[in-house]
Amino acid sequence: MTPLERMIADAKVCNSRLKTNKNTIEPKVPNKPPKPAAPKHGKGWRNSSLSSKEIEDIQYFRSKGWCVSSTAMVVGVSIKTVRKYDADYRGAES
Repeated sequence: MTPLERMIADAKVCNSRLKTNKNTIEPKVPNKPPKPAAPKHGKGWRNSSLSSKEIEDIQYFRSKGWCVSSTAMVVGVSIKTVRKYDADYRGAES
């Protein structure tokens, strides 16, 4: 028996022990419960509107040429919020 024939015979034995059909293995997928929805409030979330002081700070820093991310970091809001109020301010300025 050649080495190739021995390998084929070993593969047939292994596959028969795994109880597979046509030399394929079906992966077992565990039943996982769905992930819960992310909360929209609580620790780490801002549930109140920006104060007028925060809006003025955003407009001030952006008018001085600060980038959006630095302004967001200093004021303590998200980059999206800075862009929103910056666009409102620049739109009203024109």
